Amino acid sequence: MKKFICIIASMILCTAAISGCGNSQTKTNESSVTTSKNSETSTVQSSVQSETNESSTDISVQSSEADEQSSEEIPEEISLPDGVIQTPTGNLQYKNSVLSLSVTFPSEFCMTDTAYTPPYGIYLKNTDGTATLQLESVEDKNVTVEDFAESLKNEASDGEVYITDAKDIVCKRTIIDRSNNEVMIFMKVRVKNGGYNEAVLYCKPDEREKYEKLFSKINFS
Repeated sequence: MKKFICIIASMILCTAAISGCGNSQTKTNESSVTTSKNSETSTVQSSVQSETNESSTDISVQSSEADEQSSEEIPEEISLPDGVIQTPTGNLQYKNSVLSLSVTFPSEFCMTDTAYTPPYGIYLKNTDGTATLQLESVEDKNVTVEDFAESLKNEASDGEVYITDAKDIVCKRTIIDRSNNEVMIFMKVRVKNGGYNEAVLYCKPDEREKYEKLFSKINFS
């Protein structure tokens, strides 16, 4: 059974994708957070290993000098990934049947990034490969909003963690990946009966302002 904090593992797995924008390829085989629970309390211990430990995953993102693309425009030559549709408002929507995941997000993330494949979800990128978006369902019968938020607060003590009025857990933080690069992470989690749905946006720290605005447009339904 997956532990609810395993999303941090996949966060680390995908981080080099963004921080390595100036390199041709960044290899990551790190990311793991193990959770041990006893009858009185929950503690989170983080280590570095891949969530998908069957094999290492190479993640690379190409840098680009292209002009910033409007989040409301999708190039005509791009076909939307399976499971992704465009809404009447110009945003995109992704659904899967696991934990009834349904999430809308800016159309900037209109391409599949094959560097990582979530077991129950999709990994997307923008057209110039400078930011990625992970949408995923994770099964865990023991997860609660309070435990998840507390674990993130302990893990991301240097970041911002809070619970919204809709009971979504939001985490904003920077981390250092294996190659000693900084990566900005925006995460939103909605706890469900039997697990949780999550959306994680990865970008370069110097583009925080732009992608924080886009992150605010990511919503579960």
